Amino acid sequence: MGSSICMNESCGTPCPEWTTGWPLRSGGLARLCLQCG
Repeated sequence: MGSSICMNESCGTPCPEWTTGWPLRSGGLARLCLQCG
């Protein structure tokens, strides 16, 4: 599993570990890095 970019606009850090954030219109949850989440 590769790393993705944090969904927080002011961060954008690539990170291999995630926490959930705000709900998205698509029904999922935003993926935030450990610093933002």
